[in-house]
Amino acid sequence: MSAHSSYTPNATCCYPGCREGAWQNPDGSYSSFCSKKHRDAMQQSNGPSPSVGGAKLCKNCHSRPVYVDAGRTHDFCGQRCSAQYQAGGGTQKRLCKNCHSRPVYVDGSGTHEFCGKRCRDSFQAGVAGAQGNRRAGICKLSGCQKPAYVGPDGVSSDYCSRAHRTLNQGVQDDGELCLLCGQRPKVFINGKMSDFCSSRCKDDTFGSTPIILNISSDMASFQDVTKQFTDQWKHSTTVPAIVKIWKVYCHKSHTDAFLSYKLDVERNTRIVGGNSRRRWHGTTRTCTIGDSENKGDLCKDVKCSICRIIESSFHKGNMGLFGPGIYTSATSSKSDAFVKELSGSYPAMSRNDVAKSIAFVKGLSGSYPAMSRNDVAKSIAFVKELGSPYKAMLLNDVVLGKTIKMTTGDPSLAKPPHGYDSVIGEPGGVLDYDEAIVYRNDAIRPLFLIIYNG
Repeated sequence: MSAHSSYTPNATCCYPGCREGAWQNPDGSYSSFCSKKHRDAMQQSNGPSPSVGGAKLCKNCHSRPVYVDAGRTHDFCGQRCSAQYQAGGGTQKRLCKNCHSRPVYVDGSGTHEFCGKRCRDSFQAGVAGAQGNRRAGICKLSGCQKPAYVGPDGVSSDYCSRAHRTLNQGVQDDGELCLLCGQRPKVFINGKMSDFCSSRCKDDTFGSTPIILNISSDMASFQDVTKQFTDQWKHSTTVPAIVKIWKVYCHKSHTDAFLSYKLDVERNTRIVGGNSRRRWHGTTRTCTIGDSENKGDLCKDVKCSICRIIESSFHKGNMGLFGPGIYTSATSSKSDAFVKELSGSYPAMSRNDVAKSIAFVKGLSGSYPAMSRNDVAKSIAFVKELGSPYKAMLLNDVVLGKTIKMTTGDPSLAKPPHGYDSVIGEPGGVLDYDEAIVYRNDAIRPLFLIIYNG
């Protein structure tokens, strides 16, 4: 599909009479049409640069473009209009008995009185278009107070628009709420369950990136990530309990670059989705982001790898057995070994230090000896709760593409061997557990921030 140069998430098909949403390309851009059929029809009617105004219209209804197939341009938009035209002798159109605006339906059994079942049922129910319209109710989409749409036949819809009908019919049965507003149910967008209730909440989120949004424990994604974390804990230690899970939205520029690279790899390798996989990454956290619902802001510490990754994703440079690259693993317990919690600016406090701190804060002068500068610093660290009782790990979307499996390390690698997109370190040689290495920032993006017991 040819894409617009601008990103228009609310685009509709340019084919005359079509109200479907425009096709969204894997890179996030939008086409001018909902399908290749409508695009090709317009191109064959109007040339390489289709324009709505120049479309050849149906000889019968004079409102829809003619049907085009196999290079042939027909006189009618479809078999129905062709039959109607022939039934009317080519000069007259018999109009629907109910709406008096559309031609009657014609099939092998003869010429009917109505244009379709809807008008037939409407007429039989006593709400004919010629007799007056039925009063419209209120749109059934939660939170919408607009009147429902009333068609030319006088029949009222349940919704104010096709968009709201699609939204409401796409709501999950379990009623999971929008990650941003938490007020309305999530909906399907382009056939896929969204994190949001509407395009507005989606656009507001991506307009505020980098940002993390809390996933409640009753959501399907919380259970899915928890299961992956548990199933992929291969060490003999007890699997830690997960405390919080956050959905990560890094900067839009990186998301666009990631999706573009993913599409390129898919085209080059012909592997669906560019062989993207969810992989774990353990790193350093110097703050308490994610520990509770009121700790969703990124810190400014350049040493806090967690916040810097969420902010702008990864950057090649970690030195390992396979050279400077971005290392992840399918084994959560292996990534746990690389987690470093440096949120405490001072070493763990002894019982006496804690007592001094309490005395200092409560102003119990005289109860304990005068505090040194170091004691004051410890007290401030203690009072501000700079330490975290938890650990943090990232679950990421990694485009692996065509992989090469290696059991022997090669620190000289600065990119995958020729013809490959990533390196897989296989257990059995120098490794006890797997590794996946990519060598470019746009090959990976963080998906989830997991907070778990240390």
